Amino acid sequence: MKIPRTDWHTYWMLQAHLVATRSTCDRGPELFFDKGRHGVGAVIVKDNMSIGTGYNGSPPGAHHCCDPDEFFMCRHCRGYKFTVSHGYEDVSCPICETSSGVVSCTGGHLMVDGHCVRTIHSEMNALLQCALSGTSPRGSKIYTTASPCYDCAKAIIRAGIVEVRYGMEYSSRYGMSNKVADLFSDSGIDVIFKPMDGVIK
Repeated sequence: MKIPRTDWHTYWMLQAHLVATRSTCDRGPELFFDKGRHGVGAVIVKDNMSIGTGYNGSPPGAHHCCDPDEFFMCRHCRGYKFTVSHGYEDVSCPICETSSGVVSCTGGHLMVDGHCVRTIHSEMNALLQCALSGTSPRGSKIYTTASPCYDCAKAIIRAGIVEVRYGMEYSSRYGMSNKVADLFSDSGIDVIFKPMDGVIK
């Protein structure tokens, strides 16, 4: 694999694609760095520095889409997850060997009207990371591996982000994907398609 010295926009978009490999929901487009897997990543950049990153995944402590539909979790081990092939009464944690803290869980996608609502989108997670660190995204750019949905577009606009660069088109929830470009245009935000074709030799 060979990657030439890149321009800044390619550099930040590659970062977004790397962040996407942390995704725990496969409802997004195919990953650039891991063909066959799916997910979305985002990086918020201000003054040529990363101030927030995010990928599509569940809130901390919640079950993931990539978890088995039914599994067991040990609360003593703080989230060690495993599947079983026998009765629940006989289950004990293979790490700490306790059974009192083992609980039955349900993972997988949480679907509503054909869309998974279990996870937080990558753009929203990146914005929340800015909020948690006390860093304002006003005047920044966001690089995202897939075009934002309508909800994320509204949050991007409200946060004061001035430019959106995305790696691929992705049709998202509510059938509103075709309205996102108009929303950004009405708000004076520059939207630029930044594919990764030919970046890696």
